[in-house]
Amino acid sequence: MIPEREYKSFVYLASPYTHPDPKVREQRYLAVRRITASLMAKGIPVFSPITYSHPLAVLYNLPVEEQYWRFINFRMIEACDCVFVAMLEGWSESKGIAAELEKAKELGKDIYYLKIAEGDTGDGKIEVFNQ
Repeated sequence: MIPEREYKSFVYLASPYTHPDPKVREQRYLAVRRITASLMAKGIPVFSPITYSHPLAVLYNLPVEEQYWRFINFRMIEACDCVFVAMLEGWSESKGIAAELEKAKELGKDIYYLKIAEGDTGDGKIEVFNQ
């Protein structure tokens, strides 16, 4: 269950993205887009860097690497009240998520982990916990 106070917070949604296979990047984008919409439908204002950057990278041939987007992502983490981590496949190995979590901890942001049911892409139950 999402802590009630987070409904009034501006949330940064960290999620895995970078991968050498463009099909994997597209799958991750689609999953995160659905998770973002699900959170928004629950009344949680959320910024998802993947839903922002993926279409720009694909349509305008911009880099997909985390380092290219780091400045924007870090500025958004600064602006957000807390960070949610979408525990999709690849999240624990993601260098981007590791950097985002390091920044969030440096700023004293609360971090919550979203456990998505296996095979679910965000339309179903999302379990939230704080580590």
